[in-house]
Amino acid sequence: DRYFGRANVLYYSWISLFIAQLMFASYFVIVAFIPYNHLVLVVGIIICIGGLLINSVSLAGIRVNLIPFGVDQMRGASSDQLSSYFHWYYWSRNVGQFFAFGIGASLVESTHDVISLLVTSTATAFGLVIIILGYNWFIKREKVGNPLLLVYRVLKYAALAKRPTERTAFSYDGRPEPSRIDLAKRTHFGTFMDEQVEDVKTFLRIVVFLISLLGFLVVYTMQLNTYVEQSAYFKHPPVYANHNHTIQHCNGKDFHIHDFSGMFSLQWILLINNITILLLIPVLDRVVYPLCCPWVPSMFSRIGTGMIFSFISIVCAIIIEGVRYHQSSVLHSSSKAYINAFHYYKVFAVDVDVGVMAPQLCVQAVAECLTLITMVEFIYAQSPVYMKGLLLGCLFFTEGCAFTLGSLLFVSQSKGKTIYWQYFKTIEGNTTVCNASLDTGSSISAYVIIAIVTVLGITLFCYSAKKYKPRVRGRALQYYTPDCA
Repeated sequence: DRYFGRANVLYYSWISLFIAQLMFASYFVIVAFIPYNHLVLVVGIIICIGGLLINSVSLAGIRVNLIPFGVDQMRGASSDQLSSYFHWYYWSRNVGQFFAFGIGASLVESTHDVISLLVTSTATAFGLVIIILGYNWFIKREKVGNPLLLVYRVLKYAALAKRPTERTAFSYDGRPEPSRIDLAKRTHFGTFMDEQVEDVKTFLRIVVFLISLLGFLVVYTMQLNTYVEQSAYFKHPPVYANHNHTIQHCNGKDFHIHDFSGMFSLQWILLINNITILLLIPVLDRVVYPLCCPWVPSMFSRIGTGMIFSFISIVCAIIIEGVRYHQSSVLHSSSKAYINAFHYYKVFAVDVDVGVMAPQLCVQAVAECLTLITMVEFIYAQSPVYMKGLLLGCLFFTEGCAFTLGSLLFVSQSKGKTIYWQYFKTIEGNTTVCNASLDTGSSISAYVIIAIVTVLGITLFCYSAKKYKPRVRGRALQYYTPDCA
């Protein structure tokens, strides 16, 4: 933002994102048409790593700047119009995810990568065309200064400033003793204007709220991995099933097997969360908020309620994981077994339908609508103009930290010993030997740790919200509520 401006960052980010898609396409061409050798392997690794790096940097530039750039186009918009923009921005994001998950779930996994690449490349090219054609038409704000430099300078001054050794009758003015950061104000003989110091204090207060969202963001970011992985060990819908197989355990015991070999895609599970959001956002923005205008809760109430819903979602995951662990532990004494067949592997599933995961996904969808969207509203309502982009960047940075924390947590929590069983599969008189894995461990400890972090975040958020004083700039700045006129 400081050196290029939001419009240019979006422009170059979209170009680099399209270049990353071309790099991925070149990798598939190399693998498909060039015979395998060590040189092809090295070139393929370099292309993939370079494409991933460019893709990550490009997405960061787009995600951080797209919301502020959209607000720049809405000069003179009221608070309810900005709130609608935030709701429908998040809705449009989920429309894209709906098509991505839907296409991925509908395809056979052997062709999933190629078709998905074609879809993402087409969507990226479409977005790039819009940016190029509308570049001269879009409203471009002037480049802002570097707010991080101001934050650093104020905090440095506050850390090094010396308090007056004593307050005499001549220097006492009846006001309470200033805090250390207030010593940077000119009214207390500092070097910064009072408004600048208040901007830094507002920045720090909002950062505390972002830290309190860490547990919620762990659940939000990890559901694409942990919830999907959890669903792999539950009984899937029978795309087609063969009931005349036997499974031979290492001790010679035979099982009656239900082999669900239709390759039910795990991405169907994610569509539950996605569809709930797509249905809920229009209801909130067009029905609930306008009709219940006098009773719409404050931003803090909505964010806190969303965090509580996220906690309920992780509690559901803990209960379901406990059921799965119990069922897998008694599989030895059962007379039948279920196998979920995927393209590259097969796993033993417990005798519980995968639909039991629907409540936790729906509850998490409600939490996202209440917390994420309202947090963006709060940032725009309270932060200084030149710090809005910075604080949105901090929000996405916290999201990245949450994803990293969740990934390390689940990797460090061993799921226990994986047992590989062998069974004989007979189709039309032909018998083949197949292998399937059974995970005898559990991720309950990881889910419990996330639940504890979420509770701590809710506690910190409630305490910070109680102590928070809304920023006043010339007139009282009210929390957003829809216009009731």
